[in-house]
Amino acid sequence: MFNAYYVFDTMPEGSSENVMFLGGWSTYCPVKDGIIQKYNIDNPYRLIADESAYVIVYSEYADNIILISEYINTYYNANVKATVYKDYGDFRIYQFVNV
Repeated sequence: MFNAYYVFDTMPEGSSENVMFLGGWSTYCPVKDGIIQKYNIDNPYRLIADESAYVIVYSEYADNIILISEYINTYYNANVKATVYKDYGDFRIYQFVNV
């Protein structure tokens, strides 16, 4: 279901069509805005809280997932929990599921 690529890997054409990075320099850039419009995304955190088909990927095992979980539980859905879906090299993939 998921593929992960390292910084020097060549990604297949079209592989980032359904990927959105939260925060950072790309916020409000045309590429990110295009992905948001293409998939009719109003709020990525609400989407993650409501549908388990979406995941968060970290390039290191960071405590940020705790903060994101608390934010989603407080403002969107108190009944979801971040679970480790898969470890892939230096990446950890989290999926939010109803508890």
